[in-house]
Amino acid sequence: MQAETAAPSFLSPAAEAPRAPILFLFSVWALLFAAGTWFYPGAKYSFILFSFSFLALLVSGFYRAKSYGYLFLAVFLWLGFWLKATVHFLFTYAYLEPTGSFTFTPGGWDLVMNLSSAGALALLASRAVYGFLNGPRMISCSGSGDAPPIWYGAARSWLWFGLISLLIGVPVINAVYDVHQIGLPPKTIFLWPGNALIAWILNIGGAMGLAALAYRDIASKRGLSPAVGATYLESLCTSVSMVSRGVFVYHAVPLVFALSKNSALHGTASKVWRFAAVLFFFATFAASIFFVNVYRGRLYADPEPALSTAQARSTPPRTGPVAAAPVPPRSSSIFEVLRMNTHLRQASGLFLDRWLGLEGVMAVTACPEKNISLLAAGLTVKRTLSQASMYERICGSDYQGMDTNKHQFGRIPGPIAFFYFSGRIWTVIAGVFALGLLVLFLESAVWGLTRNPLMCSLLGMMFANNAAQFGPSPVQMLPTYAITFIALVLLWLLENRAGWIFSSFGRAKQ
Repeated sequence: MQAETAAPSFLSPAAEAPRAPILFLFSVWALLFAAGTWFYPGAKYSFILFSFSFLALLVSGFYRAKSYGYLFLAVFLWLGFWLKATVHFLFTYAYLEPTGSFTFTPGGWDLVMNLSSAGALALLASRAVYGFLNGPRMISCSGSGDAPPIWYGAARSWLWFGLISLLIGVPVINAVYDVHQIGLPPKTIFLWPGNALIAWILNIGGAMGLAALAYRDIASKRGLSPAVGATYLESLCTSVSMVSRGVFVYHAVPLVFALSKNSALHGTASKVWRFAAVLFFFATFAASIFFVNVYRGRLYADPEPALSTAQARSTPPRTGPVAAAPVPPRSSSIFEVLRMNTHLRQASGLFLDRWLGLEGVMAVTACPEKNISLLAAGLTVKRTLSQASMYERICGSDYQGMDTNKHQFGRIPGPIAFFYFSGRIWTVIAGVFALGLLVLFLESAVWGLTRNPLMCSLLGMMFANNAAQFGPSPVQMLPTYAITFIALVLLWLLENRAGWIFSSFGRAKQ
């Protein structure tokens, strides 16, 4: 009998196909690295350490990958630090996020690079410790996956009907009653816990139900098309309802990526099917961007308030990575093209400048009031609708003068900047290390409850996104996590103990 062999994973020695694109991507990285080193205004060794630290972090996410959450977090931080910094050094255009009192001096840049490198290496260390502890590998399931519960076949149609009704009904209710929309205060308050449940279903709960049913269908060889199509449509409806383009990525990409890593689960899809799936992905993604932009134009009448005189004085001119170096004339600047072209500017914000990290470190390093008490306050503070957050004041946010009765926008420091509130590098190392372990072990708990790589990918994306955007009111994330793990426990009971419960109930009736 022929022994079963696992499908080669990305970047593994057996994976011959990706070798050419990997060499191409590394060549692009090397060119950007060389150009970034040339234009970097500080000590070159700081940028070299920064570059190789984040390259190692990125590679560690893919090489012999164990965790979706760690992989996504590594990608988010690489985009928000190394790629953003390098592109800005090359083209010297203004940062979209405020940078507080940062002076763009060579010494200031060296501190930013060194702190960022320490954070990247701390996250690498968390991955190494997780591997040393022999933590489970959540990327792929063995063979064709677990058999569905004995009752699943009879209940499948009703489960899908109920889930689709939920996935359509909740976004419609949210759009009509304005319960949970990005940047806006709720206009309708339902009886407790109505608003919280609607927000949770939109953010993650509905997608979790989809991941659970999709996994059972795919493992039962019922085909990929219903699960993939439902995922794209759920991502589209939710992103439009929440007025968030990012939600589409956070819901759709995890499923697609998990399926690509689990060919043993569903078999090899035909080239025609894969082409159609990719085409449908980009079509629904483009539709989400279009409809969200149109919806935002109606909801966000004037989200950018004019700076007050005091704010204008405290906000440094964002003229590029080096204040002393003049920005090229606007007529020849690449940023002028982005600034004048709405679609290109939106694309730049969506694919590069939207990723957080670098500006937060720039702002916090320039803050003179860093101490342990500031870090402790940041960990325990609860954000309110009427008061600007601590980081808003540190970075000189242009949202401080906003009418909070109309809009609720905010700036986010990211984990490295947040843990540097103390002014000590050891808190950055310890904090980011602990955050990395938390992402890894939370996902391992998901794996232990579900054995579902689609669920691990989806929730790994949530863990990674929360970690990459760490900062504003961490304690207020706890209810979301509590509801999520309660739902996972209920799912485990339904899948593993429902038969015993039903049979016990039948015996009790007799």
